[in-house]
Amino acid sequence: MLDWWENQRHRFELRISVLVEEEISKGDPIAPPQRLEKVADIQSLLISDEAIRIADLLLAENAVTN
Repeated sequence: MLDWWENQRHRFELRISVLVEEEISKGDPIAPPQRLEKVADIQSLLISDEAIRIADLLLAENAVTN
């Protein structure tokens, strides 16, 4: 995985969700800054109102677990 991250990521237009950014900012005091540094140059995707509406519907219908 590290090999891909270092040698292949330049071949793609990477995006990261704000939810992933929140998740990788958690944990022990050393790891989060290192993870955030790795993704610092990746454009963030915002969560749209439509995405929230769809997620709420999926949860309400038990299509996914909470």
